[in-house]
Amino acid sequence: MEEVAEDHIRLAEMAIDARYTFCGGLCLPLSMEITAAYWDDEFDLPLPSPRPRREHGMLRRGRLPEGLCANSRYRNELPALAEEFDAVTAVSFIKDFLSPDDSDEDRGEPTVGWDYLAFNATAARLPDDDGRHERSSIRVEVAGHHLNHSIERRAGSDWVCGPIGASILHAPFEFEIQRDQGEMVFDMAIY
Repeated sequence: MEEVAEDHIRLAEMAIDARYTFCGGLCLPLSMEITAAYWDDEFDLPLPSPRPRREHGMLRRGRLPEGLCANSRYRNELPALAEEFDAVTAVSFIKDFLSPDDSDEDRGEPTVGWDYLAFNATAARLPDDDGRHERSSIRVEVAGHHLNHSIERRAGSDWVCGPIGASILHAPFEFEIQRDQGEMVFDMAIY
């Protein structure tokens, strides 16, 4: 990605496209967190200081499934809410988040770029032929205990979401995309 390293929005589009292409209809993001930094475009590295006015941000779906915990990892960070969470909405949020305000331009600050994207609240589609279409929950084993995990019916399919409070600490799928000197690293965890 070295040929587009200075185009932070294009890199965000590539990262979001990779995330949606990889997941297809298997899972949907319900939240996304972004970490930004002033950027050294020549070496494609974040600068350790100064810090931008907005260093952390969060986008999440406005209406969440019952019990879903989609809170920012950073204190006092209020999420931007979206009616639907899709690739276009995610890229638009990133564009707005990285846009300099007038005070940044007046001070001659370096470019603000994104360093890290995390998708830690997701919905996973259950198999269509699993025989659970009449049920409102599935039984999940967590730390030796059985919990009833609610099912959300959406667009003709059944979905489970996470994280759900203290009982289910992780989303079904969690994704992180990090920039690392000319590369993007895509990490995924399946729970």
